[in-house]
Amino acid sequence: MRIGLLYDTFDAYSWADDDPPDADAEYEPEETVDTLAAAVEHLGHTPVRVGTAADLRDRLGEGLSLDAAINITEGAHSRNREAYVPILLEMAGVPCLGSDALTLSVTLDKAWTKDLVAAADIPTPPHRVYSAPEAVDADDLPGAFPLFVKPRYEGTSKGITPDSKVEDVAALRGAVDRITTTYDQDAVAEPFVAGGGEFTVAAVAPPPPIRTGNTNCGARSPPPSKTACRPSAAGPSTRSTAATSPARTSGSTATEPPGFSKSTRCRRLSPTIPSRSSPSSWAATTSTTSPRSSGGGCGDWDSRKPQRNGCARGVGEKSASVQRDHLSGRRCP
Repeated sequence: MRIGLLYDTFDAYSWADDDPPDADAEYEPEETVDTLAAAVEHLGHTPVRVGTAADLRDRLGEGLSLDAAINITEGAHSRNREAYVPILLEMAGVPCLGSDALTLSVTLDKAWTKDLVAAADIPTPPHRVYSAPEAVDADDLPGAFPLFVKPRYEGTSKGITPDSKVEDVAALRGAVDRITTTYDQDAVAEPFVAGGGEFTVAAVAPPPPIRTGNTNCGARSPPPSKTACRPSAAGPSTRSTAATSPARTSGSTATEPPGFSKSTRCRRLSPTIPSRSSPSSWAATTSTTSPRSSGGGCGDWDSRKPQRNGCARGVGEKSASVQRDHLSGRRCP
């Protein structure tokens, strides 16, 4: 297969003098691309070096053909920048390793991510969003000092300095001023998590079981072939990997659930968030966390059950999410 490689190297963008000093912190050296290409070749496929989202846009217009793609781009100059490549690939019908455009846009926004994480009953510190230092209300803080202040739409610890941890209202307003001025975006403040850390967690799960008849949920799908699995024309699923499995339809004899393509027998699952409920206290101790979840509050893996989204806790900038292409079939409880 022809596997497209999408990436941003350190020299991919030009920067102005008033851009943040760490504007290129998320990008990669050329050696990273070499390593990806070597891995694709080792697996017997053909790596196609494409580059940035702009490169992909231009080459697709010129007729570029890909069977699948590996995307490590970050983009630039927008809170939607991480979605550029996934949405172009989706429009071109090219399956992509990693999360989809919606997931990447939402999770780059720390405030929205924290709201969704809290709605899923995952402990996270309360927060406030400030558009200017004048917006700081000393009588309505997210918690007791010390607080931690960070840019709303950045990753890779961009905007984090020793001044990000503040001990009083004056320091909080100073940190908000630095973020809003330097990064031209809102600042997010939350209680500092002492003894915590920042972790990037990758979660991989096997395909779920398939429904092969009226009630048989025990059969497993065959291993995926080397042919890339493409989303069906009926569009993406919106069923939640964290919610209870839907009830089986009594008396049904259909073997193809609605929306699946018989020719490809697959579609993309876009995780959704359960309905909002009162969040647990964010100060829950880590001693109750399963060691297999690496501090994320996730349950143990069970290949017989649909898997939950990955998750992260602490001062991490994003909650991890999982997006997979699934062989057709209804999940079992």
